[in-house]
Amino acid sequence: MSGLELANELAARETVRVEVIERGPATRKEHVLWDGGTHLGDEKTRRWAGEGWGPGGGLSERLGGRSLCYHGVFLGVEAPALAAWPVEWIDRLEGHYRTLPQELEGSFPELRQRFRVAEGLGLRHVPQAAVLSADRTLMKAYTPLTRATALAEAGTVEIVRAAVVRVHPRGRSWIVDVTDPEGTPGQRGPFDACVLTSSAIGNVQLLSRSLDREVETNLTDHLCVGGLVRLPPGRPLTEYRNRKLWAGYLPVPELNTNIFVREFEPAPNGDRLLDIHAVVEQDASDEGSSTLLALPRSRPEAHITPMVSEEDEAKLVEVRHRVSALASLIGQEPVRALAESPGTLDQARAAIATGAPNSVAYYRMPYGEYEHESSTHPIGGKAIEVGTDLEVAELPGVHVAGPGAFPRMGAANPALTILAMSRSLAAVLHGRYS
Repeated sequence: MSGLELANELAARETVRVEVIERGPATRKEHVLWDGGTHLGDEKTRRWAGEGWGPGGGLSERLGGRSLCYHGVFLGVEAPALAAWPVEWIDRLEGHYRTLPQELEGSFPELRQRFRVAEGLGLRHVPQAAVLSADRTLMKAYTPLTRATALAEAGTVEIVRAAVVRVHPRGRSWIVDVTDPEGTPGQRGPFDACVLTSSAIGNVQLLSRSLDREVETNLTDHLCVGGLVRLPPGRPLTEYRNRKLWAGYLPVPELNTNIFVREFEPAPNGDRLLDIHAVVEQDASDEGSSTLLALPRSRPEAHITPMVSEEDEAKLVEVRHRVSALASLIGQEPVRALAESPGTLDQARAAIATGAPNSVAYYRMPYGEYEHESSTHPIGGKAIEVGTDLEVAELPGVHVAGPGAFPRMGAANPALTILAMSRSLAAVLHGRYS
């Protein structure tokens, strides 16, 4: 997402030549919720090693990346987390937080609040950069792939299919070592500047190879717990339109958490079915976060030592209590837990399918499977020094973008901040190199 958005913004200025190097294929053209077919590149081709890291975590390498599978939630980093960012970045992000939704809402009407959020519950509208099909069965979210494809067809952006191995200087320019899909090595460039936008983990792998040294750094991901709820028949929170649209969310700043609510179509007997899903920011400190070790070998390797602190575990218990309280408030009666400890999402689905009204089945997402990895090469970080213009101090002319550069992610889905960061970096690079 970050790389294509950056390329689009640079190409729009017309005085910069842009080349996108992508390892995966360009066979998927539409969002996975719009085109339900299977395409080359949809499978997870790179998985991260680490006992205790969710087995579903990893990368589907394809042009468009995760912008073809997220649900379009557009929330900015909350003020307490944003305070960890440099002042100039707070101003930049807040500006894009205002302008980006305004720019996109004509094509993605779910950004606008179209229905009244249930009164008395404290819920807020969830802006989603999404659009539904005419029969509401399909949904797609904003992706920079659409614009990038048009720019490539017009010759404004060049898209090269290859795997980036490392970047290295040649005089005042930069060369990119690559291998093509057949495994043949080659080079691209020279370039005035390079921007690494693989992923929070992939960027560290590339930096390790480019710096020719081991890199050990912190790594965080969102922690997610929730409950599937069955309530007696009654008035829904909002009109049901699609199962991937949220009815509202409840910010819980004292727990660095956002609690999302969606209501599905009723059960055959008329019972209401809901998902109350909490997204929790992981502690980003040295003591509270995981460790990522990247090794500069012939094939870049990354090893994760997962860590969820006792403080975060205690926070998850309190968040689960908040989920139960919200379910009781929605149903106006206390809900009964079908099991004391949370299971997997599949276990929760099986339990709630036969549960009685006013019941909740808790679930917890495996750590690492939410795929919101962040803060591996943050602005102002220690393991890899990254300046406020996202330039790597040891590699002048090489920049990084994406959630790996976030000093703190907050509880918000990172999509809006990723786009805002890419647009801000495009302005910096245009001013420097045009």
